Amino acid sequence: MEHLLSTEVPPFPLHCFPTLKDLCLGVIGKFKPAALKGVEARPLESQYQDEFYRSCYMLLDRHLYLNSEWSGKKTGVA
Repeated sequence: MEHLLSTEVPPFPLHCFPTLKDLCLGVIGKFKPAALKGVEARPLESQYQDEFYRSCYMLLDRHLYLNSEWSGKKTGVA
């Protein structure tokens, strides 16, 4: 939403992350192990997703270029 609503979000830094793999490795390198421990009330997948978004936000200088898997229009295709 930040990217969609703001006119001040800079272009994505392709010079730093030319491929999706480069971005993912950079994001994973920012993971905080403590964020992935001990929250038994939540599925492990959701903890990793939250940590991925947090790390990506920090890696990209507090700009968010990601959309969740649920964004976009429903196409009506079953």
